[in-house]
Amino acid sequence: MINYGMIIIKSPKNKIIKEIRSIIKGRVKNKFIVEGEKVVSNIPKNVNIEAYVLSKSSHMVYNVNTTGPVYVICDTLMASISDTITSQGVMAICNRLVHSLDNLPVAPSYFALMLDGIGDPGNMGTILRTAHACGVNFVLTTKGTVDVYNNKVLRSTAGAVFGLPIVEGLSPARAISFLGERGICLVSTSVKGEVFHHQSQLDKSLCLVIGNEARGVCKEILLHSNQTIKIPMVNMESLNASVAAGILLYEVARQKNIF
Repeated sequence: MINYGMIIIKSPKNKIIKEIRSIIKGRVKNKFIVEGEKVVSNIPKNVNIEAYVLSKSSHMVYNVNTTGPVYVICDTLMASISDTITSQGVMAICNRLVHSLDNLPVAPSYFALMLDGIGDPGNMGTILRTAHACGVNFVLTTKGTVDVYNNKVLRSTAGAVFGLPIVEGLSPARAISFLGERGICLVSTSVKGEVFHHQSQLDKSLCLVIGNEARGVCKEILLHSNQTIKIPMVNMESLNASVAAGILLYEVARQKNIF
């Protein structure tokens, strides 16, 4: 282990411990916590890591290659600040990646995703992971959608969040305007969709919209959509948001010959 800046923390009232608690609770908007040995080990170079936090039982076996501070705390204290049931004893305090509409990638034929009011962190993380696997260019989220850097979202993405340009907290009007400026068709999901997803032409430049688990896509976005699509099913009226997103994302990728 490279022990640059190793600092032992014993008190739960230490300012670093207090900061970690605040970050996990979402009170610090410019930072996030990555937890778990595998995820921490695979944090890409474009993410700035402020510090590592290791439990006493893990720090002797975990290799930390950094010139920044490494905080070592007792296992009990680690368990008290961990957001997992069984902590692996490895955390990293990171700075958020900031994306704006102005610096999103340009593509000849877009494959974008908009998440409108997704509220469950597990759904959010799974959708982002699938989006990254399907070659989505960028993701937009509307106000009221769960924070991309929520701990549960981060764990569910399996690191995919680091590879996707994501612009959060847009108003529906701003998102619609931006997509229109780039000539991107708005394709929304709805239980009352005009056509089944596999019968629709999805190889064009488009943005797929997945709505809130209970309410679906908001009326404003539906009103401005170029097309609404639905998934055929029997016995049920709707699917879990992440399941529906997976089906639709892979259909778009298939029609666009991404794989």
